Amino acid sequence: MNEWTDGYVADMTYTSGFYPEMTPGNMMLIHTLKSMRCGDYLEKSFNYCELGFGRGLGLAMMAAGYPHGRFWGVDLNPSHVVTAQRLAATAGLENLTLQEASFRQFAATETPKFDIIALHGVYSWISPE
Repeated sequence: MNEWTDGYVADMTYTSGFYPEMTPGNMMLIHTLKSMRCGDYLEKSFNYCELGFGRGLGLAMMAAGYPHGRFWGVDLNPSHVVTAQRLAATAGLENLTLQEASFRQFAATETPKFDIIALHGVYSWISPE
């Protein structure tokens, strides 16, 4: 296994898309429909983490739509991180923190306690380890 990629597919970029199922509002709706308790993400502050954010479009849209939330994203692909950083800077998103790291490296960093940890399409991009 390549040490730098840590088993991650890094020779191509992920597609750019928005997945509403990843949003705090949709998660809250599903929890409510299933009679499950969850946080009140529409009004109170919260910490959201996306593992493998791709080009960052969805994460940036959520940071813009939930200005009272703090959004964190981690992705190993430098191209993904640069693209997402440009988008966040252009949009003036001060509540979005992006980190270029493997999940293993990210787990070793100091982060807030996350209310939501989400991922989409990650299993096909990383090694079983």
